[in-house]
Amino acid sequence: MAARQGRQAANSVDLVSESDSEDSEDMSGSDADEPSWISWFCGLRGNEFFCEVDEDYIEDDFNLSGLASQVPYYEYALDMILDNEPPADVMLTDQQHEMLENAAEMLYGLIHARYLVTQRGLNAMLEKFKNCDFGRCPRVLCDGQPCLPVGTSDLPGTSTVKIFCPKCEDIYYPRIDYQCSIDGAYFGTTFPHLMLMTYPMYRPPKATGKVRATPAGLQARSRARVCRVQAAKDGKTVVIGLAADSGCGKSTFMRRMTSIFGGSAKPPAGGNPDSNTLISDMTTVICLDDYHCLDRKGRAEKGVTALAPEAQNFDLMYEQVKAMKEGKAADKPIYNHVTGALDAPEKIESPNILVIEGLHPFYDERVRDLLDFKVYLDISDEIKFAWKIQRDMAERGHSLDSIKKSIEARKPDFDAYIDPQKKHADMIIQVLPTQLVPDDEGKILRVRLIQKEGKKLFDPVYLFDEGSTISWIPCGRKLTCSFPGIKFYYGPDTWYGEDVSVLEMDGQFDKLEELIYVESHLSNTSAKFYGEITQQMLKNSSFPGSNNGTGLLQTIIGLKVREVYERITEKEVVPVS
Repeated sequence: MAARQGRQAANSVDLVSESDSEDSEDMSGSDADEPSWISWFCGLRGNEFFCEVDEDYIEDDFNLSGLASQVPYYEYALDMILDNEPPADVMLTDQQHEMLENAAEMLYGLIHARYLVTQRGLNAMLEKFKNCDFGRCPRVLCDGQPCLPVGTSDLPGTSTVKIFCPKCEDIYYPRIDYQCSIDGAYFGTTFPHLMLMTYPMYRPPKATGKVRATPAGLQARSRARVCRVQAAKDGKTVVIGLAADSGCGKSTFMRRMTSIFGGSAKPPAGGNPDSNTLISDMTTVICLDDYHCLDRKGRAEKGVTALAPEAQNFDLMYEQVKAMKEGKAADKPIYNHVTGALDAPEKIESPNILVIEGLHPFYDERVRDLLDFKVYLDISDEIKFAWKIQRDMAERGHSLDSIKKSIEARKPDFDAYIDPQKKHADMIIQVLPTQLVPDDEGKILRVRLIQKEGKKLFDPVYLFDEGSTISWIPCGRKLTCSFPGIKFYYGPDTWYGEDVSVLEMDGQFDKLEELIYVESHLSNTSAKFYGEITQQMLKNSSFPGSNNGTGLLQTIIGLKVREVYERITEKEVVPVS
């Protein structure tokens, strides 16, 4: 085997024999004494950035999904990495041996990039980070801050590895020349950010001062850290609609989605403190409660609920959404949830992405036709009741009795006016009680992502094999979860007569960082790099639903919103950590 020959040649110096018998004994024991291919490779000069990937991780075919099409001589390269002897009848030329060695290096590098974002990989790299194995920041004001390796692309052969300083948040070339030829894809664009989110105690305070970086610095921010649109806004606004009943998680979904585009979502500066509008770097979220034509007192007098169509000003809703889609500003009214009154209007400028969320985004056909992408949150009655109690009692100060009466009063109107809108949605998140064990309290959730097929602006996500029907219980050694465990399902179905595919998760995670194991088996997620879903989930780990399918599937829909925006505008959104 080529690698074995190479290792033997490298270790042949200083072999001294005193007799033929001793020579024979040395030769017979050489195989047992030589290191594994992985240890040998990681010990080579220039490969100090690599950690040793556990062989059981490499032997699991799930972890190598998709690599066979990227690496030449894949089977032989895998055998070389695992120290498996090739078949006796296989004879390779010297040129083929060299090509095989290059293929093994490439395959190990791509496996390494995936392994790094597992818990075992993070632990191994943390030890190297603490030992300063990746070098220190050359910037004077960073005072020798240890760095982490990072790639600027996840595509092999695109760029070489750089080192990322957590203190000044710049990237630099390694200071040792022979490390500068390592492919950056073998470390990936997300590793240092995931490392620092997993181990926040190792995140240093930001560097201060105005001293410029040394010439070794790249004078550029990490691609995985900054979010920006590659072209200025040209008046084209993408409009997203989110429909759901009150207390069904719209606010949490909005926070997950807007965080993908960067910036902190805040009410309009200097405006009404009770405004329902949230504005961030690229997105503006408006609440359709603002288009109530009856305030709380008026609804009581007429005996209607906030769900009734006669309580909405659909004409104004259509006119203002249309204006903002065309790049114009709108003087939007404000419904005050504290007083129940209609406050003075606020001026809202047209954003890159306008999200309208509320009870009726798909009810009026004119408004529905303005929407580029439609999402519906479909929460079962049992789960909805538990969520509404938590929100309205904790955040709005309502009593349990008033919440029960509100739900009972709203039910007929919900069934008549809100629930039928879900047939118009492009993607639907259903939240149901678990099927794993009896659970009357609704603590464990079964969450389904229903995706319409054949849409031009997004590709449905799938598990393992597109179009197949798959039921999957992840390996407990790779995805830690308490009783009753986790079960995934994927398969085709129909929804109001239309073809759909369904991705389902039942159960909850114990360790969010291990979600990378699940992410590695999902395709068409619209993630920009391997590990982006896990990175987003860790960043928003304090949000409700982060340990179950609601957080996972909301994050995936957020990435689909980005995909829709890019396809419509033909602009690239660079991912943000």
